[in-house]
Amino acid sequence: MKRYLFCICFAAAILAGACSAARAGTETFFPLGRSLVEDQKSLPIPCGIGINYYYQRQGYDVSRIKLTPDISQMIPINPGDLDVKSRINEANLKLDVWVLPFLNLFAIVGRVEENTKVNNIPFPQMSSVVYKDEGNLYGGGATLVYGIKHFWASLTVADSYADLNKSDSWIQAFVLTPKVGARIDTPWPGKGLNVWVGGTFQKAEEEHSGDWDVPGLGSLKYDVKLKEKEPLNVIAGFGTDLWGRVAMEVEFGFGEREQAFASLGYRF
Repeated sequence: MKRYLFCICFAAAILAGACSAARAGTETFFPLGRSLVEDQKSLPIPCGIGINYYYQRQGYDVSRIKLTPDISQMIPINPGDLDVKSRINEANLKLDVWVLPFLNLFAIVGRVEENTKVNNIPFPQMSSVVYKDEGNLYGGGATLVYGIKHFWASLTVADSYADLNKSDSWIQAFVLTPKVGARIDTPWPGKGLNVWVGGTFQKAEEEHSGDWDVPGLGSLKYDVKLKEKEPLNVIAGFGTDLWGRVAMEVEFGFGEREQAFASLGYRF
């Protein structure tokens, strides 16, 4: 957890400095290295704040399962036979700053809700169970961007940690997102449409522990660790300026992991 707090504090300090500079009337402080860009008008507005929504549904493998008291002699449980599907709904607030013309740093804080269903449980009294939890989410990351005329490519690295309400339960996710896209001119002046395709590599782990009441067996203490079945999937999305400095983005993921993302942001 310490490394997440360090990353968040680092990003927050940069954002605080950028916003302080803007209030002082020196909003041109960021991005640094402006002299490297020939067309100064193409530089991004340095600071941003946005509200994001993220939905995800994917399968998980059970990497560890421990029940107390140990009932493995009476009812053997093979983790590989369990069918685990998890659904996540997340809402977060994102702060970001363009430190360099090609480097954006960001921090997020939000709320996450999880709904996990486990099937093929070898208990005569209960073949499936639904686990629900929620908690606070913290994270941060960086985006590298390179563009030529109307075409661009980017790579986003993000790390997040969700501290769930139930005791000793958490979700950790490390995500790499490469994209290639183009900015398309639109009939309405000053408003462009960005479209892109790409992929995500996600390394996610979850750990859950608590008490489980099983009919006929009584109360069992469980300690379970999960990891995603398939780390890779394909994404496609679009974004456009709405009015003034307000913009929106929408993105969808396809493959073993279903995902959807929507964002509404303001730059200053």
